Amino acid sequence: MITWRQLDAFANEYTNKLGSPVSPRYLAGPGDPRHVTHALRAAGWSTPCDPLHPDIRMQSPDQQHELVFKPSAQYTRNWWTVHSGFGPSNWYAAFSGSTPVEIVAGLTDTLLLPEPEETSREDFAAILTTRGWEHTTDELGGHQIMSPDLTAMVEQRISPSMGRCGWEIEVARYRGPYGPEGLLWRASLDIRTPNHVLGAVATALSDPAPVPRPRFAIDESPHLTVGREIVIGEQIVTAHQQRLAEARRHRPTTPPIAAKPAPNTPVVASPARPQPLTTAFDTRKHPDHTVHHLPARPARPPAEAAGGVPGRERGDPHRLGRLLRRAHRRRRLAVRRGVVRLAHGPAGLRDLESVPGGPPLGPGATRHGRRPAPAHQRR
Repeated sequence: MITWRQLDAFANEYTNKLGSPVSPRYLAGPGDPRHVTHALRAAGWSTPCDPLHPDIRMQSPDQQHELVFKPSAQYTRNWWTVHSGFGPSNWYAAFSGSTPVEIVAGLTDTLLLPEPEETSREDFAAILTTRGWEHTTDELGGHQIMSPDLTAMVEQRISPSMGRCGWEIEVARYRGPYGPEGLLWRASLDIRTPNHVLGAVATALSDPAPVPRPRFAIDESPHLTVGREIVIGEQIVTAHQQRLAEARRHRPTTPPIAAKPAPNTPVVASPARPQPLTTAFDTRKHPDHTVHHLPARPARPPAEAAGGVPGRERGDPHRLGRLLRRAHRRRRLAVRRGVVRLAHGPAGLRDLESVPGGPPLGPGATRHGRRPAPAHQRR
């Protein structure tokens, strides 16, 4: 989802910005890339890329489409790349850096909609022809479509060795005596591109509606119609918010959460799995050695489950202190009973010795505070 911080940054950038509506849109200039990326993000596309890297990579929720935005120092190189599908039915489309974002969005917005039924291949040329573009064919069956101002050319060639190629779009700044001059941007559409995607690109390319551009982002083409300069910031922000709201309608719904069992339903514990056996030697590396199979060490249950005192299981940091205090209490109890006495010296406490008049410590007695053996058991 688009965060409020991103929306605020977009709105602050266009606050009180001056600009003009321009047409035709294929000469309008690149525009803001967030016109494409924000809409895809609002529609549920993921961004598995480094946010601190200028390259942007986005994937559709069904992992069928991928968009890569890779800026470069040359505007004539491919900045926008769209890959779709897997196997022999995959296709791609590429747009250079100066391609108007409204034309790129014409393709990406189509990927958010369900795929319609297959239509005829001539829809791409028919859409351009109905809007005043001039359509010609060559002797091999190739297509060449020119815009009314002769600055944009759409072409599909027929190669004697490779057969029919994909659609190529080239837009220039001027109209020269031999065709368009001063390349602005180009686009390539694969021969396997679906017909509804081609139709969407043709519709966006030939749309006569003007698009807003800031004052210093308007191209210098003499064939570009520039309207009166106004404050376009609020207009751009409002249109952007409406575009995101429309994209959120196509966001896929999350899968339903599994229902929890009823409280009265008894939960049957699954039987414990047998622990795997650990091998002392690898028979592949040591074929002459005897292999000993040792059972895996079972997990030690906590003290609470064994009926002990909480917090006294193995690994308790206070366990050693309790053991030392317990041994000290036993030694003081033995001294108080007159069985043993403690010998003090320069080095502190030493060995335990028998008390005069009491039973001597035999060879089997211990010196660590334990009661000596009875007289009839001593040798």
